Amino acid sequence: MTLLSLCRDSVYGHYLVLVKQSQALKADTFALQIHNVLNERKQMDKNFLENILMNSETTNRVCFVACGLHNITNQFHNQYDFRYTSNISQDYASLIFQYLKSIQGMSASHRFENRTCQDCYKIQTCPVDAIRDRTTGACKVWGSCEGWSPPRCPLPSSGITDECLPKRVRTRTCFPPDASPCTEMGVIKEEKNCPKMIRCPRIDGSNFKVVTQSGVVRVTGGGNVKIFGVGGGAGALSHGYIMGGGGGSGFHKETTWSLSSQEVYITVVIGQGGMSHHQGDRETGDTTVHSGGNKLLAKGGKTRERKDARGADGWSGGGGYDWLMDGQPGGSNGGGGLGGISLSGGHGQGTPLPLIDGLNLKPGDGGDGGGSVFSSGGGGGVLIEGHHTGTERERGSRYAGKGFGGGAGRSYVPGAPGVVIIYS
Repeated sequence: MTLLSLCRDSVYGHYLVLVKQSQALKADTFALQIHNVLNERKQMDKNFLENILMNSETTNRVCFVACGLHNITNQFHNQYDFRYTSNISQDYASLIFQYLKSIQGMSASHRFENRTCQDCYKIQTCPVDAIRDRTTGACKVWGSCEGWSPPRCPLPSSGITDECLPKRVRTRTCFPPDASPCTEMGVIKEEKNCPKMIRCPRIDGSNFKVVTQSGVVRVTGGGNVKIFGVGGGAGALSHGYIMGGGGGSGFHKETTWSLSSQEVYITVVIGQGGMSHHQGDRETGDTTVHSGGNKLLAKGGKTRERKDARGADGWSGGGGYDWLMDGQPGGSNGGGGLGGISLSGGHGQGTPLPLIDGLNLKPGDGGDGGGSVFSSGGGGGVLIEGHHTGTERERGSRYAGKGFGGGAGRSYVPGAPGVVIIYS
């Protein structure tokens, strides 16, 4: 370009001389026009060359040209990057700058500054498939990906994993290696979801867990988890050695929590069964479940006040006691207990049992009533196949409500403890 500009100036100069030497009528006018055109072209050269040759600011998209022509070394250079320094001869480079200096009106403020050249090099696009590492400024290329781990997705029936949604993972690295991670260049780890293995969330590794003792339960996988709680069964009312109304079974409570974390610990406190009234407990223990801001409360069954022989309230009500008809049976399946001619049975909560895949729940029978001053039936609790309350022997009386949370129906026989089921 410099040579072309010099040739152009020479042609215009010769043309100007010929015009001035001619005897044409408007020779001076033509000469002035040639002079003005020449100055206009030189001004264009000046603007163009000052930006190309003297501007190393990063706002200039071709700042690398100026830096390269001034032989400023690219500190980020490697086998994947340009050198940017010029390959032209020193004589030709000098000719370019001499021409720029010769242009009339060149501003002295356009001295070359090399302090921004490294910043200029750092923002340039790398050749072909290389990518500029924004941390180090070096151009890098991705290496081959490692093999998938695991090599194949597990079959849903294999049972080799307890993950809800197994993944296959592979990684890759970049070259040349240095202290900078490849994360500034893009994704270094690729993941693929396998077919869903099992239902999530997982409760201690299963779809559900029956909790009969107070403790902590681990839930993984996130999502919605359902919780069903049963309070402890109540003790029965006792008038000294004479039995009154039967105790109500523990109340039921069910809720759904949405878990955002992949691992959550849930604390369970099982409500214990109450003893007969004359031994101190009118109501039995509540069952509580909590984790973070979530909480479930299943109240224990009720016991009637002293000298009140009516059956007590619960999920299933206790049987009433009548001096004319003796003790009456306790209720079952959320229903009320039976009453006599003058005294009623306890009220039931009336809520159905939940349906849980893989788990058989059914209502326990209410305790029997009988022709005895020691007997009114306790409210029936919840029977869970494969699980027992742990108090069957001491609660072996036919007057006790059966199952978790069953109410007592006789002196000195406690109500049954509650239970919690956590399921997905």
